[in-house]
Amino acid sequence: MQTMSVSNSGHHRHPTRRRALWRPTALAACTLGLLVACGGGDGDGDGDGGGGGGSSAPATYTTATSSVLAGSDTYGYTNHADPLQARFTRIWGLTGDGAGNLYVADFDSGAMRYVGSNGAVGTYAGAEPPGGGAYFDNPNPLVARFYGPAQLVRASNGTLYVADSNNHCIRKIAPGANATTAGAVTTVAGVCGTTTGGFNNGAAPTALFRLPFGLALDEAQQVLYVADTENNRIRKIKLGSLAAADAVTTLAGNEAYGSADGQGSAARFYHPQGLARDAQGNLFVADGFNSTIRKVDANGQVSTLAGTPQQRGYANGAGSGAKFYGPAGVAADANGSIYVADRGNNVIRMLRPNGSGGYTASTLAGAQPTNGIDPAPPGTATGSAAATQFKEVTALWLDGKGMLYTGERDGSRIVKLTLQR
Repeated sequence: MQTMSVSNSGHHRHPTRRRALWRPTALAACTLGLLVACGGGDGDGDGDGGGGGGSSAPATYTTATSSVLAGSDTYGYTNHADPLQARFTRIWGLTGDGAGNLYVADFDSGAMRYVGSNGAVGTYAGAEPPGGGAYFDNPNPLVARFYGPAQLVRASNGTLYVADSNNHCIRKIAPGANATTAGAVTTVAGVCGTTTGGFNNGAAPTALFRLPFGLALDEAQQVLYVADTENNRIRKIKLGSLAAADAVTTLAGNEAYGSADGQGSAARFYHPQGLARDAQGNLFVADGFNSTIRKVDANGQVSTLAGTPQQRGYANGAGSGAKFYGPAGVAADANGSIYVADRGNNVIRMLRPNGSGGYTASTLAGAQPTNGIDPAPPGTATGSAAATQFKEVTALWLDGKGMLYTGERDGSRIVKLTLQR
């Protein structure tokens, strides 16, 4: 067993606020509000679509049961053979390999953790505490350093891409000798370690990002999509031509925050966070501070699927009749359903096509809020989906086999939902 305490000093904390969304302050403070990691399109052939996922089930899921897979309601950093004795700090990203191994972005510790198929929890990459809070590429993954790792997405060859948010860049972890051993850590795009980040398209080594959080990978594994959160943009990275002048481009959005549907730079987001991609090339975006779910098609056309911009709350229903409270992670399955980590409401929501060209929101899991704005009291109960009590659920990953894995920011647990029709 390995146990280490983790100090919050030197790590950027998210204020624990449930009645009001965090609003951006000076970037030097790097306070990351309702942000997450959970992307899509890993191309590993299991039909999951990666961090954002895509179930290969022939029918739509409607309910679930739940159980705690790893962690407990205790903030910390502990590796352990018993997953329920392991400790995490704040979980912002989840993905897996389809063979029972999960990879976890442990935000405050600056480490990538794993939950092996045998249940054991260990460190996959990143210097263990107090090793986080810096930038360092290294052939030895346990010497490399991350600063606020957020969303993860996995390629079919085992490469993990990481949104290294507080370093303002995109990193990758090469596969190692087995599923729980990593290879070298290198930088894909961005100038890592800058104080405030920035914005610049162009060749990957000179491109600039500002608090990137969401990631999704296309089916061919040639394009990596990034939710560039503080820049309010969705960016594209051409993985096969990183030195080219058009290696990093903007698909949609512009620096001005707000909410506007439209083409490319005419669209506006307000801190886009989680990303997921479907087989048709559509990206789904958890537009965190707008409390809406957006879609970006392959041509950069942006539309709003559910929620009303900057009107947070809790309501199921169609289109703008639905309300969310700082949605974080998203996942998309092969049946057209979209799963949402509704962080502020402590529930998992589900959007399903309603036959009228739109989507209708329902609650899949989580004790539902008792009114339109305050979440139900968080706790640790699991069993039926309706009785599950999350503590700021953030990360989602679909395994393509009827399991939806969730990660919590404040509960520091991984909860497994067994989906049912």
